[in-house]
Amino acid sequence: MPLEEKSSKSLSRAMLPAELAGRYSVERVLGSGGYGTVFLVRDLLIGRLVAMKLLHHGMKSGGLVHRHFLQEARIAGQL
Repeated sequence: MPLEEKSSKSLSRAMLPAELAGRYSVERVLGSGGYGTVFLVRDLLIGRLVAMKLLHHGMKSGGLVHRHFLQEARIAGQL
């Protein structure tokens, strides 16, 4: 089944870590790149749509990629 046809509930279970799946529901994939995938998610607590970027599994450890990810998040948070 193509990704676009899956329900939000099944997308959330398949794509979000357990600690995030209870708070956010995946609406759709916005894009994917070298570091990770960006999702349009609904914050279930406040009902707001937000973009969430998750690092690819092999890039979750510390180091340069992690520092770049945090720097990107800080810059995006200022917008």
